[in-house]
Amino acid sequence: FKKINNIKGINFSKRFSTMVERYNDRNEVDILKGEIFDDFANEILNMIQEIKDEHKSHDKMGITIEEKAIFDILQSLTIRYEFNYPYEKLITLSKKIKEIIDDKVHYVDWYAKDNIKAELQFELVVLLDKYGYPPVTHDEAYNNILKQAKNFKRLGNPINIEN
Repeated sequence: FKKINNIKGINFSKRFSTMVERYNDRNEVDILKGEIFDDFANEILNMIQEIKDEHKSHDKMGITIEEKAIFDILQSLTIRYEFNYPYEKLITLSKKIKEIIDDKVHYVDWYAKDNIKAELQFELVVLLDKYGYPPVTHDEAYNNILKQAKNFKRLGNPINIEN
């Protein structure tokens, strides 16, 4: 899932690791209790359903799965740096960023070419500024978006995790 949506994938990975640690750190008395295993299994099943729901969430938002990954990057930065940014404006900005990425990543080995990455960075910074996205996060937004764009290019088409 990290390849499809790095931000959400990291979140799910951390949550899963925490669940496994809690399960492994149970008391000796609880080791043989079936309900402990049942609780753990239910947590895993719930997380699987959340991943499936997250994979489809872009449809409800009216954007592509790639645009949703960009949206999540931008939204995570608003949370981290505690600034408000309108939801609809994030949707629009995500779509515009995806257009810029599509324009740049069709070149062979685009990720290895400094001039293309520089153009992409310049266009993203100008776009973020135009939409009033706080400049304190421009570099971090660019780096996260670049990483996500590289993942999408490598994948070709997003993975289907419906079943």
